[in-house]
Amino acid sequence: MIVSLVVLGFWIVQAGAAPPDLQQVRNALRSNDIVRAERLLGEIVSRHPRSAEAHHLLGAIRLAQGRYEEAESALRKALGSNPRLAVAYLALADVYEAQNRRDQEQAILAEGLKKAGPHPTVLFRLGVLEAENGELRAALSRFKSIPEKAAPPGYWEAVGKTHVSLGNYTEAETAYRRVLRAAPGSVGILRILSGIALKRGDKQAAWDYIAEARRAAPQSPDVLFQFAQVSLVNYFTAEAVTSMRLVVLMEPDNPEYVLALGNALMDNQDYREAVPVFTKYLELKPGDAGGELMLGEALRGSGQDEQARVHLEKAIAINPGVAEPYYHLGMLAFTAAEDQRAEQLFMETLNRKADHGPACLALGRLHLRRREPQKAVEWLEKARAFVASDPNVPFQLSRAYAALGEKAKAQQALAVYARLNAEREKRDQQRLQTKYTSKRQAE
Repeated sequence: MIVSLVVLGFWIVQAGAAPPDLQQVRNALRSNDIVRAERLLGEIVSRHPRSAEAHHLLGAIRLAQGRYEEAESALRKALGSNPRLAVAYLALADVYEAQNRRDQEQAILAEGLKKAGPHPTVLFRLGVLEAENGELRAALSRFKSIPEKAAPPGYWEAVGKTHVSLGNYTEAETAYRRVLRAAPGSVGILRILSGIALKRGDKQAAWDYIAEARRAAPQSPDVLFQFAQVSLVNYFTAEAVTSMRLVVLMEPDNPEYVLALGNALMDNQDYREAVPVFTKYLELKPGDAGGELMLGEALRGSGQDEQARVHLEKAIAINPGVAEPYYHLGMLAFTAAEDQRAEQLFMETLNRKADHGPACLALGRLHLRRREPQKAVEWLEKARAFVASDPNVPFQLSRAYAALGEKAKAQQALAVYARLNAEREKRDQQRLQTKYTSKRQAE
């Protein structure tokens, strides 16, 4: 429908596109007097039955009114009189699109390309259809055949979307930046650009885009939510917490947002504050295994071990196939020096998730406590493969190798620990940053 109206508008402004007897039709359309325009066109086609322009306009008007059979008939007559009238192919494609006749839509556009030549909008529409059909490279080739100066509305966005589907994230970002240039401050495009930047691994650029979107739409829950998620990726956990608090104030009964606030608080190590948030989540979604797990984790993190155990066991009762509750129950047992029970729970964890690095680390620590350094090394080396960034793994490895008398390996592990610990301290500093908030206050 939108395309047909664009086509209609295109025809109206073409001063020399039709014979003089269509001038009254132009005037009626400019004043939005559709009834008069249709009556005049009926009179014209009665006098000039081969007027392609008149049949085309009559078809476009009937399309806008939802009179699809009459529109198709008029447009077919237009093309019968002038097979090179590109706008008639486009309007006929609109008829088929409105009726969900996708094969015929594509066929008439291909026919238009063949008979009317490489009209930019025909090429564009064909490319969009090819992309929707999964013919992504063909679509991209079609888009590239359109001269940039003649590119129709939506061109760069379609190019960007196709590049995203192909995994060409740098090219996609370039295309969407062209869209942003034409619509500065567009929140939707900034959000898309943030997602693309994440996909190509540029976390800072992703944050910059979404921060700009937040400045443009500071009261949008969707933008604040995305801002929080990108902040977490950048270790700006305090920013994420602030943003999610605003979202939950706006939509206090949205379980997705309440859960996200709880997760942000956990990442910010605000375990006590997370407890009432996850409690609220379970009020909104009672019996949710993930909610029981997160509440159990928050209670454990805040030192409320007995209550944590209750909720972790509930999580297992609801979904016994998930590994994480077993791990946290194992850590409760480990803290209580119930080594046999802890070992059993860590093994249950690994039975459900063989690459669970924290469980391997915990088993290594357990064997160190039992003074079994060789077994400790075996588990800790597994842990290193799964959680390579955790400084506690090389620290425990250094202890295990030292107990075995392997000083060189112990020193190597300590060097790795020093590097990873410095990186963690840097992340902890980032975690407390309020980069966006500080900038807004300065403004």
